Amino acid sequence: MLTRGEFLCGALSASFLKLSAAALAQPATPGPQAELRSLDVPFDHRRPQEGRFALDFFVARPFDRGKPTILVVADGQQFYVRRDVWAAWQSRFGEGVNVVGVPGRGAAHGLQQRLGLPSGDGWVEAYRLLRYEQWVADIDLIRRALAGPRGRVGLYGASGGGRLVHEYLSRYGAGAERALTQAAVFTYLDAEFGLRSDRFWEEIAPADRTTLAGLLAQHPERREELAKLFQRQNFFVPPQEIAAARHRLIGDLAAGHDDVVARLRTEYQIDAIDRLEATPRGAAIRVRLYEFFAPVADRMPPPGEAFLPDLEVSAATARPLLELYRAGRIPAPAIDLAALHRVQAEVLMVAGRYDHTADYRSQIALASCYPNHRLLLLDDNHNFARLAASGLGPRINAAWRAGFASPAFAALTSDLRSLLWQES
Repeated sequence: MLTRGEFLCGALSASFLKLSAAALAQPATPGPQAELRSLDVPFDHRRPQEGRFALDFFVARPFDRGKPTILVVADGQQFYVRRDVWAAWQSRFGEGVNVVGVPGRGAAHGLQQRLGLPSGDGWVEAYRLLRYEQWVADIDLIRRALAGPRGRVGLYGASGGGRLVHEYLSRYGAGAERALTQAAVFTYLDAEFGLRSDRFWEEIAPADRTTLAGLLAQHPERREELAKLFQRQNFFVPPQEIAAARHRLIGDLAAGHDDVVARLRTEYQIDAIDRLEATPRGAAIRVRLYEFFAPVADRMPPPGEAFLPDLEVSAATARPLLELYRAGRIPAPAIDLAALHRVQAEVLMVAGRYDHTADYRSQIALASCYPNHRLLLLDDNHNFARLAASGLGPRINAAWRAGFASPAFAALTSDLRSLLWQES
């Protein structure tokens, strides 16, 4: 059975949600409803002479070339293409399509063997082989293998996977028939517009800011741990309870309640994530979070001015790569936004006004890059808690498949009216 944190509104939400520690540590394996296939892809698509490795992906059985195909895309710090959720993916998109799960090169044993546990200059190689350009080239090879060189597919991704879908469209847009993203983290535009989705410091009460600032000044060595606690809290506490939960945690920290911290480290899976990041799978996590954070790295306020848990966790995780970036050893990620204007696919974006990782203003700007787009901007958060409670989430998938001109899509937008955000 899937928990609310694992499966939301007919689609999965952000990275590292409520997964068991065992699931976090396990490589993706096929369930009875899926056939495990593999495709030999280059370690480096720009240098194919360096050799190849086996990239696994799941294909729902039986695969029918006469049906539309949807690629469910996960990126380096997501785990929602797994055996125990595969049947749920197929049911969410229905029997009229081929559903294909792409865990990505970060999960590939051959690439993990090559990179090992990077350190020092090894991170230059890790970035070369795990930057997003390599992932989207892999996805396009899978598209060609399944649909033919000129075949088109649908693409779905949430959070970091949603960003990967948009990165794919910027390079291989002609291969997409339609795309659906939810809460697609897109810091390229955050950087361009000077936006910051992490509003934690402004949202807590002045007295709590004073208390927390004192704790951070007294114990700077705990800053990273505290950032993880408050960042993970967003995924485990309902939005209507988050303010009270933050206040309570600040009080527990001030009172020295170490037992509470130990309990929350387990409950919020912080220890499990720390262990995972220390494995070969961790290289893909760190590279991906570097790509999220690098565009806005130079806009971070000095540590004494504000405490921004979401951004600070990304920065801490990406530290080895940020050091190389600041030394001029690796570039920041870049995307050709002009290419999105040439994408003819129908692109549906679902975003939350109160998303703490994907700023709603950059979501509006990103949607407007596509000539055939719709944006459902909900009065909701990154987890789409209100949408999940409404029961309307699964209809998004069906309406998207039917197309923007369909009666199903018109009915969906009408029924969602009470959940849409409107500026007051």
